[in-house]
Amino acid sequence: MPSRMCINPNHNNKGILHKVDNVTAEERWAASSCTMDSLYDIDLISETVPVILDNSDAWHLILSTSMKLGDRGVAHVEGLTRVDLKEDSHYSNLLLINRTASPLSWFAECKDRKNRSAIILPYSFLPSMAAEKLRIAADQIKRVLGDYDAIHVRRGDKIKTRKDRYGVKRSLHPHLDRDTRAEFILHRIQKWVPSGRTLFIASNERTPGFFSPLSVR
Repeated sequence: MPSRMCINPNHNNKGILHKVDNVTAEERWAASSCTMDSLYDIDLISETVPVILDNSDAWHLILSTSMKLGDRGVAHVEGLTRVDLKEDSHYSNLLLINRTASPLSWFAECKDRKNRSAIILPYSFLPSMAAEKLRIAADQIKRVLGDYDAIHVRRGDKIKTRKDRYGVKRSLHPHLDRDTRAEFILHRIQKWVPSGRTLFIASNERTPGFFSPLSVR
């Protein structure tokens, strides 16, 4: 597993305003990344799937040994199945490199990548493996907040309009603007969210106070 995770501000439009120039590549990487073990409990993850960070002594030992052995120490196994690797003893003592996995799903352990129901590790696995300090902080926050309901409302990019070939403005989701307004949400949630509950809204809507009408709940 990579020892650091990228948090580059260039991936966030607001972060571009705080971009700093005249720094070395190492300094830029240090400022735009954080250590993986500050986010995840590596030992806890390893109880389910053994994990070796790429800056650990174990990884350097494996890598240096494999480089010394050359073809006898490393094998590229793109296209081979788990059954192939298990049945062929040639691969048992080699460093296996498989570059077929999507870099966006670097921790999804799959039996069939075309069938999401075949994923061995659920999507909830990593969030439950947070580092100890983060778990402690989360518990403290939960005690302060108490019980609450949360809704994710995606608007911004989804309600943008574009002119068609006749110059008429059209939206890919014509009813989304209406369906994601506070008044409509209030009507939709009345069956599930009792009055007086604490309600959190996660949204990319940039208009201040857009969801304020929900406060009547």
